[in-house]
Amino acid sequence: MSTMSTQTLLNADDYKALQTLYDSTGRNKNKWTDNTGWKDWDFSSTIPPDADDVDQWHGVTVVDSRVTKIELGKNNLSGKIPSELGSLSNLQMVGSV
Repeated sequence: MSTMSTQTLLNADDYKALQTLYDSTGRNKNKWTDNTGWKDWDFSSTIPPDADDVDQWHGVTVVDSRVTKIELGKNNLSGKIPSELGSLSNLQMVGSV
């Protein structure tokens, strides 16, 4: 008997918010101290990544396909904090973005 894995995509609005955060804080400059997971995703994709994969990205916690926590303190971020973070309606904690 084989088991099929089910994939749950990250919420589309949450994906857009993370994409904008990464773009606006040094993505193209590779200045983040730890961009594990982030650097491997093709943000030009219109299809959100698997929620379980995003939960493994540095500083991000995902519960039930929604971002609930972002902790990127001491990660050498620079730039503008995007207004799209306001669309993270399940966000419970932001630690030093």
